[in-house]
Amino acid sequence: MTKSVSKLKESENKGLMMQLFALFLVCGLMTYATINSDKDMEKLMPESKVFASSYNLKPSGLSALFELLEKVNHGKNQKQVRRWEKPYRKLKGGQDLPKILDSTRAKEFVKPARGTLLIVRPDKALADYEVKELLDWVKEGNTLVYLDDFRFSFSRRMLDKVGMGIERINKKSLDGASSDDIDWQKQANNENNLAALYSHLHNLKLTTGEGLVGGQALAKVEGHTIIAQKNWGRGRLLISTAPSMVSNKFIAKSEYWGNFQFLYNWLSQAEGDIIFDERCHGFKPSSNVLIYFLRGPAGYVTWQILLLLGIGIVSTHQRFGKLQKPEKKRRIADSEYIDGLSNTYARAKARQAALEIIYQQMFNRLAKKYAVSPHEGAQNLIDAINKSSTTSELSSLAVATIQECSALSKELSDADFLRLTQACDKILRSLIEKKEE
Repeated sequence: MTKSVSKLKESENKGLMMQLFALFLVCGLMTYATINSDKDMEKLMPESKVFASSYNLKPSGLSALFELLEKVNHGKNQKQVRRWEKPYRKLKGGQDLPKILDSTRAKEFVKPARGTLLIVRPDKALADYEVKELLDWVKEGNTLVYLDDFRFSFSRRMLDKVGMGIERINKKSLDGASSDDIDWQKQANNENNLAALYSHLHNLKLTTGEGLVGGQALAKVEGHTIIAQKNWGRGRLLISTAPSMVSNKFIAKSEYWGNFQFLYNWLSQAEGDIIFDERCHGFKPSSNVLIYFLRGPAGYVTWQILLLLGIGIVSTHQRFGKLQKPEKKRRIADSEYIDGLSNTYARAKARQAALEIIYQQMFNRLAKKYAVSPHEGAQNLIDAINKSSTTSELSSLAVATIQECSALSKELSDADFLRLTQACDKILRSLIEKKEE
């Protein structure tokens, strides 16, 4: 019995585990399908504004450029492509979390960023102090790619600092206007040897209404400089007035692949990681409040309490064993139950009540056998038994017992109670045996 119960519980546990596994699997598939459908829907929905972020999957975004650079920069010695959401002063490294009131909080430091930072059409113009922080970082040997239309004066703070300017183009270049032809021989003889920037391409497709003044021209449209670079300290800057040259809407058009090839060639000459700036698009690093406080004294106290609780549970199991619920309960034997019930009736002097219970069961059996309703009375049952064609000792005993039990007085001796009980029991057993035969 115990083995069957344990096997049943094991099968129930296995069934529960399978149900939980199926639940988690279905939830995971639904979540994955929802995320993918949201991404596809985001691509199809029209844009309300231009948002040149690497998180944006729509036509004006740079998610295609981010994925492209990730795929072409793989391997052991290749560049890492990542995003930047911290303040620009952290590019040079430093403490990540400011001191709060306590001095015991662990200090965290950001590693200095080394490589190329891409700023494309920022949603908010760079402040003077941000321009200074960026140029100080470039001066230490890093590179900066800055793509914007520079339509307003407050968006030209970077150009003003590096000694460059903007000229208006009377006739705005149409979408996909080709850049001027490149003189390969001239570029090969250039002192900076810029020929590597133009490998695997012949021209660029650029759209802009402004040209650059100053710097070293790398691409021109109708004589106007659209892309230029400038040395700054030990680093370099690449500036263009065509911010949409590498947006998502051009990645699937072969005539625009030269734009991506040109930017990749320029990034290949720079050392370090390729970093997409997302701070200029409003993204900031998020931190969980619980995790933040767990790094301080509150975290130490919490870990100590959990450690003590774990030690207490382990020690309890080692002392007294694992807590288990007893599966088998103590059962009372039939004889003990009968003895206890009879003693209860004896103490209460309820012999007549006990006999009526036993007699009623016998009476109902006999009434069913002789097709008499139990509610018609004892005399009708006696007449049915006497009229029966088969008479036996059992029939005579049944008639005598019914007559005596129906005429009982309030006082019943132990001897009479025992005699009548045995008679009722004998009649019941004989009826049950005949029914089984």
